Amino acid sequence: KYSHVDLQRPVAYPAGGVVFKSNYTYVRASSDGKILATYNLDMDYINLPPAIDEKGLLYFLSNFHVSCFTSNGTLLWNRTISREAYIPPVVSPTGHLYYVDREDTLHCIYTANGSEKWSISFNNSYTRCLGLTPTGDPIVVCGNKLMRLTVDGDVPWMREMETDITGVVSDNKYLYCVGHNLTKLFLNNGTIIWINSNHPWRTSPVMDSRGIVYVHAGDSNFYAIGPGPDYAVFPEDVVFPSNEIKRWAVSNFKVRVRNLGEDSYPAMLYVKWRPEEDPDHTEILYNQPVIVEAKGERWVYLNWTPSTSGNGTLTVSVYNPYEEVMSENAPYTYVERVRSNNQVEINLYVEEVIRKVNIRVSGGTPCVINREDSYEVRISLFAEIENCERNVTVYFYVENTTIPEGHIFPEMYSGYANFTPYDRHVVVGCIFIIDRSVSGTHSINIRIMVPENESATVEPDTLNYMFILKNEKDTRKIWIPIEIEVASIVGGTAVLIAVYYLLFLREDNIRKI
Repeated sequence: KYSHVDLQRPVAYPAGGVVFKSNYTYVRASSDGKILATYNLDMDYINLPPAIDEKGLLYFLSNFHVSCFTSNGTLLWNRTISREAYIPPVVSPTGHLYYVDREDTLHCIYTANGSEKWSISFNNSYTRCLGLTPTGDPIVVCGNKLMRLTVDGDVPWMREMETDITGVVSDNKYLYCVGHNLTKLFLNNGTIIWINSNHPWRTSPVMDSRGIVYVHAGDSNFYAIGPGPDYAVFPEDVVFPSNEIKRWAVSNFKVRVRNLGEDSYPAMLYVKWRPEEDPDHTEILYNQPVIVEAKGERWVYLNWTPSTSGNGTLTVSVYNPYEEVMSENAPYTYVERVRSNNQVEINLYVEEVIRKVNIRVSGGTPCVINREDSYEVRISLFAEIENCERNVTVYFYVENTTIPEGHIFPEMYSGYANFTPYDRHVVVGCIFIIDRSVSGTHSINIRIMVPENESATVEPDTLNYMFILKNEKDTRKIWIPIEIEVASIVGGTAVLIAVYYLLFLREDNIRKI
């Protein structure tokens, strides 16, 4: 523990220990707190933390000097500079030291003797040398301009960013920079791979030996990024075989999910449709995990039947929820994988096309059941539909009957059946109660119709059911199972319903069925 420590950031010494400022003088201390060396200039104050090279030499910037010290505090050389510096220097393994003075001029000097190799003025644009590439090239920021320089002062590339840059870090392939956004670029040419603006990113990033970047965000969370899976989806990855998308018609399309990263890990593919006229009516078309090998891609095939027409937005996104990773030092570390391009929005138009729907109906044999005080007459109607791409409602009612008024219930029978694009057959059952005072041969006519705006035809539009009423009691009761198949496809599952009717018939009527 030391008192009178100045508020300048400490610097770790490569061989162990730390270098920090105390009482206006920089000192080097061992890990157990022993002072090992003192670094000062009699003619000037040292204000900035040093840069330390691989040999353990320390390079300091004071008000008007740049100096080199050995690890034990011996001054190797000292050079006068024309303008004072305000940002700590950066030392390169190529034998060069970079610093920026208060006139926004970047200087490159030799670490062997302090002589200057070159200098470049950036015209008062808040210039900083924020880091080095693994090969020793400086990464320089001038306001919102990010550039890579060579040891000869050339500029291989420069990118104008959306906001000012506060920190950078890189490995042999990628460069990460932090401003208001977090941006990943290719180191060799400065091409932007992705921009993450989900959070206001605050601190300069750091990178560990595995290539994982750590940075603090404005949502009070600390994030670890890469180099794991890097899932992406681009507009050309959403493919419709046909440009015509119709309401109630099945549209097949496919989505390509790419993994640009170095690892394989599950991600969620999420697809939704949001119509423009009814944005609250959002249809979730897909929300399932996918796994794509590193540097690979995978096509996911989808079926979609729009229930609305008009303009809308199809959103395709691939995301990875927080991954819980065990570590030795902390029980849980939450890692969010930041992707190149994790969402695509495509504007589509769903056409309202109404095709003529054909409905064919037929009737089954009526079933008469003798009760103690009445007859129960059961009749069935079987409807089959073609070219159904929408919901269609079929109505039916009793048009006329030979049963005298007041002797049948219900007298004005009516009902309806709904077809959806998934239906092909519908069976409708009707039950009538007739009192025992009626006998003989009778009929019931059922009228079938659809509204004019349905654009549908029904053939035939009338069914006639004939039956015989005998005022006799049953002499024998038997079970006769009648299977009626109702085929309906709902959610890709075929449902088969077997309905069994119990018939009470006289033995001499069995041959008539």
